[in-house]
This record gives sequence, C-alpha cells and structure tokens, in this order.
Amino acid sequence: MIVYSLGILAVSQLPSLRWALLLFACLPLVYFPRFRRLFIALALGVAAASIYGIWQLHHQLPDAYDRSLIEVTGRVIGLPKTTDQEARFFLQLTDVQHFSSDPHQRLRRLSLVDYRPETHYSAGETVTLSVSLRAPRSLKNPYAADLEAYYLYSGIDARGVVQSFMRSESQAFTLSAIREALKRTIYQQIQDEVSAKLLVAVVLGDRSDLRPEDWLVLQRTGTAHLLVVSGLHIGVVAALGLLIGRMLTSVFILIQSPSSLTRVLPLLFAFLLAITYACLAGLSLPVQRALIMVCVFLIGEFRFLQLSAWQRLKWALVIIITLQPLAVIQAGAWLSFVAVALLLWVSDSWKSSGTSKLVMLARVQGYIFIGMLPLVAVFFQQISLIAPIVNFVAVPIFSLFIMLLPFLIVLQSVEVPFVSDSVQLFLSGFWWCLDLASSVDFATVILPVATEGVIALAVAAVGLCLLPMPVVWKLPLVMMAIVLFFPDPKRPEQGEFRAVVFDVGQGLSVLVQTHSHQLLFDTGPGFFSGGSAWSYTVSPWFKANTIDHLQHLVISHNDLDHSGALEDLFTDLNVSIKESGSPYLQAQGFDSCHSRRSWSYDGVDFRYLTREPNDEWSENDRSCVLEVRTQHCSLLLTGDVSKRVEYDLVRRSEVAPVTWLVAGHHGSDTSSSDVFIERTQPRAVIYTAGFNNRYGHPAPAVRSRFQRVSIQELNTAWSGALHLYSERGECHQDSERQRKRRYWTRH
Repeated sequence: MIVYSLGILAVSQLPSLRWALLLFACLPLVYFPRFRRLFIALALGVAAASIYGIWQLHHQLPDAYDRSLIEVTGRVIGLPKTTDQEARFFLQLTDVQHFSSDPHQRLRRLSLVDYRPETHYSAGETVTLSVSLRAPRSLKNPYAADLEAYYLYSGIDARGVVQSFMRSESQAFTLSAIREALKRTIYQQIQDEVSAKLLVAVVLGDRSDLRPEDWLVLQRTGTAHLLVVSGLHIGVVAALGLLIGRMLTSVFILIQSPSSLTRVLPLLFAFLLAITYACLAGLSLPVQRALIMVCVFLIGEFRFLQLSAWQRLKWALVIIITLQPLAVIQAGAWLSFVAVALLLWVSDSWKSSGTSKLVMLARVQGYIFIGMLPLVAVFFQQISLIAPIVNFVAVPIFSLFIMLLPFLIVLQSVEVPFVSDSVQLFLSGFWWCLDLASSVDFATVILPVATEGVIALAVAAVGLCLLPMPVVWKLPLVMMAIVLFFPDPKRPEQGEFRAVVFDVGQGLSVLVQTHSHQLLFDTGPGFFSGGSAWSYTVSPWFKANTIDHLQHLVISHNDLDHSGALEDLFTDLNVSIKESGSPYLQAQGFDSCHSRRSWSYDGVDFRYLTREPNDEWSENDRSCVLEVRTQHCSLLLTGDVSKRVEYDLVRRSEVAPVTWLVAGHHGSDTSSSDVFIERTQPRAVIYTAGFNNRYGHPAPAVRSRFQRVSIQELNTAWSGALHLYSERGECHQDSERQRKRRYWTRH
C-alpha cells in the first residue's frame, strides 16, 4: 500500500504526464521476484493517477477557446452565492449549442458569475444562458494557492461570465434544492446572524457567508476544523447511529429476534445517518473523504472482516487516493489522516495505562497539537498556541451539539417551542467564547516558510516526541522542532537585489528586495465591484516571509489597476515611506516622486527619472518612473507613461541601457517608442498583462518593435510571476510557472 501511494504521489509532482512513461524503464525489475510486487504496486499507483489526470484534462477548455461565446443549458448545483453586485454558482451542463466545437462538447461543469444583480438563480434550477467562457487558468504567484489544481480536482472544466439569461425551467427536487431550502429556513428561524452562519456551516457545509474576520477568530483559536464538515462531524453522527441501533437491538433481544439483525442494525443506522449528513453537507471532496473513511471503519465492524483500526485506516487511504488521486496534495486530506493516525497512536500507547478519560482527552489534544506542527507549518505558516486548551473544551461540547442536531431538527420541524432559541443561545455563546479567546495577544505565532531540511528535521523530532518515553528525553527533541519558529531568510547580499514582478492580471505590482529593505512599486488591481487581487497575489509573499512592515511604497499613479489594493495593503502592512506621482494620493499623505531624485538601499541605487509634470499632463503621464541599478544589473519601471514622457526622458538623457524593462502601460501602443527602446537597450522586456485581455496587450506593434532588435520578451500572463536576480555579478530570471510546473499547469 505504501508503494502504491508513493506511485500516486509521484504523478502529482510530474511536470507532464509523459514523464509517467519512464516507469517502463523499471520493467526489468519484474524478472526479479524480490521487486516484482513492489513494481506492480508502483505501476498501479502511477497508472491510476495518470488515467485520472488524462481524463480530467481531456474535459477542460483549451486556452485556444478562451473568451468563446456559447449557449449552454445546465442545472445549478450547490448553493449559489448572491450579493448586491453579482451571483456566483456552478452549472452542471446538460447541453451545449449544436454548432459548438468538440472541446465545448466535452465540458461538464462550469463556474459562472453573473454581474447583473437583478438575475436570480436557485439551486436545482435548469437554465439556458449565453456565456463567455474562460479557460480554467489562474494567476501564478509565489506562496499563493494553486487554483489550477483546484479546478482540476473539483471537476471545473471552465469559468465564465453570463452575458444573457435566456430561459429557465422549474426548479427540480434535487439535493441542492433541498439544501437551499434548509438554508433559507435556518436564516428565517435563527435571528442572530452569527448563529445562523455557524449553523449553516455545520449542517450544510456552506461556509460562504463567513467573513474574513470570522475565519481569523477560528484560525487564532485553532477551531476552524469545527466548522468544516469532516471526519469529526460524520464520525459523531455515525456514532449516534450506532447508539440508536444498539438501543433498538436491545428491544429485539428482549423479544428474541434473530441474532444477525442485532449485529447488523446498528451498522445500518450508522451508515444511514452518516450518508444523510454527508448529502446535506453537499458531498464536497472533503466530505466525500470523511464519509469514505467512516464507512471503511464501520465495515470493519462486521465479524467476517476482522480488520484492526490501522488496517482500516490504510484501506481508507487507498480507496480515497484511488478515487481522488490529487488528495495527496490537499491540506485537508493530510490533516484528516494524520489526526486519525495520532488518535490511534494515543489509543494504542495508553489504553492499558488506567488513566481517566479526562486525562486521556487532554493527552489526545497535546499529541495532536505536537503531531500536527510540521503539517501546520507547511500548509498554513501559523500555529495557534491556545488551540490545545480551546479544543479540550470545545471538541466535546461541539460533538455533543452535533449529536443532538438530528433531534433538534425533528423537534423544530414539528414546531416545538424554544428549540431555535436554544440553538441560537448555544451558538452565540460558543462564538462569544471563541472571540474572547482569540483576543489573547499570544494566541497565534506566525511561522516563516520552512525549507525541506527544516521540515524533515521537525518531522523526525515530532515523531520521536510521540514515542512513550520519559519527558526528560524529549526536551532535546523539542528543541529540534523549535527550528520551525525561526526564519532562515535568504536575503540578497550587499550591493545586490531581487525583484518579483507579480502576476496580478491586468495590472502592476513589483517588489524590489535588497539586503534589509523592501520597496513595492504599485499594489496590483482593485475591482469596481469592491475588493482587490491583493490577498491572493501579493499578500502571500509577505505572509510567507513573516513581513508586516514595508519600508518603501511607490504608487506610480492613481489608476485602479495600479493602486486598487491600497486599502488591503494598509490592513496587512505598516508602511514607512509613501510616494506617488498622483496629485490625489499626494493630497492623501503621499510624497511626490517627482521632487525626490535618488537614494541607496544596501548598496543598491534607486533613482526617479521624471521631472515635475505640467498641469496638462494626464494621470498616466504623471506616473513615477523608477530605475533600480547595481554594478551589473538594472531594472526600469515606467508605470503607464506615454511616448511623450519617453521622448522627454530621452531628450534630457535620463535613461541608460538596462537589463530589464517593464513595458509601459502593460505593452500598450501608447508607450514603448522606438527611440526609447533604442536608448534603454533592454536585455528583456516584461509585459504585465492579463491573459487574453480585452485590451489586446501587449499590442502587436509594440511586440514587433522589441522583436526587430532581438529583445527577449517575458509576460506574466504566459509565465506567472517573474523572479529577477542581481547576484554574484550575474543577472538572471526565472518564472513561477517554470518553478512549480505540474502536469495540470497551463503553459
């Protein structure tokens, strides 16, 4: 089973599924009986994961069909998310217009958004829409979530924007419709908004109404798992089914019914309640994993299957990763299996110790906290120090609440008084306690990104700590695990710099890092409907490096695609120096970049090239133009200045040859004049444009100018975030898509 699992894990790390053919190089091992079984297990794992990947990729919309307009018919699945500005929902396709191409016919499920708030979508409703399709492609930035992997394992074959609502049919009696009706009922009967959101999350598995500040409370207290329907919830409901079944079997025993019924009835009730709850929770991938695990453990209770708990866990793992091969890269799957393994470990290690249940519960929380440290460090980069204490109280109480939920729902359905008030009182009180605990200053510790060596050392230390040995012997091991808490920053040396040109879509954000300073040039785009791309593009870099203070912020000008994330940036970071070319931002406390000329950070020279603009200059032409230069490498950032400003810079001899030039205005034909290219002579030009954007950036005329003089072209839309390095006297770059290429990564 281990070798089979390694085969599936190996495929998830391949840059292309063609690499799986290398397995044939191991075919000679079949002739050696000692390796034959291992090779067969490995081959089966590789084959299962490869077939899954080929099948999923076969259905996804190719990039060549991006922005294609088609007519589709399908059923709304899941629970639509509707706000004042938009409606988001999933559509299970039943028909695509007859003249669509073959790639369109292969589509199964779409993730759609409708920006017309007057259109209402109901779960289970069959609708016909005109949709502008987008390929399941995402932005690629360091430490940010891999949405392309999410699209693949979630079966989302394309995204899209609804252009027109054509017609709809009556709402079908489906699971999604039942869940939507239950959600509506909960909000009608639970007056307190927080309590209603919590109940919807627990009963229906819908956490879309939770706000970022709600998640912050859960993260700081280490209780997010309580509101994510998982093995805990389904296991508790299954235990309730066993309890009800055994109570009924006691009645059958009294009336001397057949013994086979007394053995099977509790399991049938457990299966029934577990499956019912999983269906109510939406049967999402995490819920499916939890249901499979619980069902495997229940099946092991049959007398003709004498399986130990560890064997059941292994079989659950094999079944899950066979059905969902990409579960091996999902945090939820790792946390679930490790948590169950730790519970079994504690049970086996201390079952004969004679300790009380209270002490055992405390020991379980302690072991889970210690055992989860490496995983939490890898997936979340933060640890809740109060989690063991909070969960020691919260888990039993919340488990009891989940066990009572079926009875409460039945009582409420027959209108028994005070049921909804009691539920609201419990949930509001529960949340008040969590909110109070989260306000403790030392509640969480932010961890830096751990290297592979540090993770391996921490895993070894944690594994040894879990062994039943004297506490004195564990102290050195605890010291080994502490390496997780201390960053190992790989900073540029004096006189060197690194830069990250973030992949923010149609916008700009560039981070320049010297030995002890960070300068951010623009924030990336904001959206007319509210919010920005900051949280999933630029912010992950700062969080991963545990940086909450930015020494220098430059906003080239006040356009939404350059300054739209200012509010979110100020929420995350404290900023020392703020400069901009925009009069509006200068009135908000920014200094003018046109009045400051040059300075140095750690031996790296920074210089603004523009002069004070004339009153008639546009907002774009007021952009800050910043040059970053070392002895060997240089970077030029021009914002959105037009050719008029470029001519002015050339006439005043402000520009010199550079290593990297970020093309003005995302590659628009209003910038990047021939004379400016001739004077800057860049080794590489960087376009910061959205993939297949509606503006046509970079413009063909601009690309032609750079190609005529054999300048390398780089584009964040093609390669994701770009990493530029000035180090050891050399200038080089690489891209995020190349760094972390997997077989599902778009080219």
